[in-house]
Amino acid sequence: MASYSSLLTVVRNQVPGMPAPGEILVPEDEPAETVQEIFEKAVTRVDDKKAEQEAEKTLLPGRRARKAYLKRLGIMAAAILFLGSLAIGVRFLIPKPPPDALSFSPSEARNVISLSETRPIGTMLYAKLSGQWDPFSAEEREREIVSLARLATERGFTSIYLVNDAGEPLAEWDNATGVKLMDTHGK
Repeated sequence: MASYSSLLTVVRNQVPGMPAPGEILVPEDEPAETVQEIFEKAVTRVDDKKAEQEAEKTLLPGRRARKAYLKRLGIMAAAILFLGSLAIGVRFLIPKPPPDALSFSPSEARNVISLSETRPIGTMLYAKLSGQWDPFSAEEREREIVSLARLATERGFTSIYLVNDAGEPLAEWDNATGVKLMDTHGK
């Protein structure tokens, strides 16, 4: 058995300066076939171990590459989730766009009242009358303003300020107070 141990040590370690396996002295009581078998077992075990180590080394870069690939996928998935959440957050934080600017053309009121100019000022319609205002009675004037107000509210206006060609106020209207006629005869 001592020869088996020394033979295995020589074969496995391949220590320089040690005698070659064929030069090892085998006691007479051990048959030569046994030494040969021991030598074969030792060599095949060493070859098997080296083959396993080589197989592991060849698999190792593949495993590393797979781990790196999975890590990259995980990072990309986390980045996508983060950016998606950020986009949703920004979507809810951005204020709504302002409404379209209100507009009203004098021609829209031609069946109701004769206007030479209209200008939106916020939600107030500034309208300039073209024509006569004085010949109308107070009730007729009020009806004209209410009809104009109906058209203006359909467009989004909440108040009207009516002036004559000289820019003097003739009437006002808003949702809260209704029609207010200005005194143009008091001059």
